[in-house]
Amino acid sequence: MADNGKGIAPKDRAKVLEPLVRLNRDGDGTGTGLGLATCSSIAKAHGGELTLAETRGGGATVAVSFPAG
Repeated sequence: MADNGKGIAPKDRAKVLEPLVRLNRDGDGTGTGLGLATCSSIAKAHGGELTLAETRGGGATVAVSFPAG
């Protein structure tokens, strides 16, 4: 999934996958810091991985991969 928002800087990508961690940047909406952390935990529980990357033109791309089988 990709969006065209502010994106997540490379230095912050590991941090936002931790539970209850928010970046608290100007203009960010409210939240608990659980969304991406929960998705990452679910992926790991099933042998998969959640990765974050920059979206061309701005924003972030979230990819979840699972092992074949």
